[in-house]
Amino acid sequence: MSAPAPGPQALCAVRISFLDIPEENTLHYLSGKVIKLKDPQIVKQFDTLDKISRPPPRRSKMEKVDRTHWERAELFEFFSAVSHPFYSVTFRVDVTNLYRYVKERHLSFYYAMGYLVTDAVNSVKNFRYAIRDGEVWLLDERIPSLTDLKPGSEQFHIVTLPKVGGIAEFCASAQARSAAQKTLLDQDEENDNLIYISCTPWFDLTGCTNERDFDRDDNIPRITWGRYGEENGRKKLGMSVEVNHRFIDGLHLGKFYEKLQADIDAL
Repeated sequence: MSAPAPGPQALCAVRISFLDIPEENTLHYLSGKVIKLKDPQIVKQFDTLDKISRPPPRRSKMEKVDRTHWERAELFEFFSAVSHPFYSVTFRVDVTNLYRYVKERHLSFYYAMGYLVTDAVNSVKNFRYAIRDGEVWLLDERIPSLTDLKPGSEQFHIVTLPKVGGIAEFCASAQARSAAQKTLLDQDEENDNLIYISCTPWFDLTGCTNERDFDRDDNIPRITWGRYGEENGRKKLGMSVEVNHRFIDGLHLGKFYEKLQADIDAL
């Protein structure tokens, strides 16, 4: 009789001590901490320990913009007078190398693309502008906030986590966070330092608009992509980016696209 296949690993503990964890690791904030459990219990997902000692929401550092010497001041004022300053564009992205990369490493295509999209967004300064209390600020980074289907369900939740480490580490962190999350949102409050990321893998995407509470100060980029398909021997998909024209022009969208495509091609 053959031995049964090993099941999921579990951890039984009363006291857990953490040694030094590298700063680039998503669990760095647990370095040196001791977690005491009142009663022995089985922890099926290591990431659920995150619920016991969760750090405060990650806040982007920011720098106030002096609008009297801001090179974009005139355009900002022009588009501020427009009743609907939002617009979206859709373009094709060649994901051939990304598809190969994730298949070879058994990674999530969605999470990996979210990682690369976040890198591309943060590489373009205009994507990191925000308005708070009527003032313009420049954030040091934006944080990905991904819609994700709940396991075995047609319902989704929104998984928000910082982009740290490499692609594989981010994919693992996102998967663990999504599996452990029980609510629609897992953050204390709505932040304006996010990137709203989603995908529609059931069909090709040729355009997209998003729901919103109408607020002309809304500066959060909304990025969605559809199902990839074969085009002349290459895998390509449609990607929609919705932005606020007060900060972002076609030139900046072009920089975002060039960075994203270059990073994919380099895999």
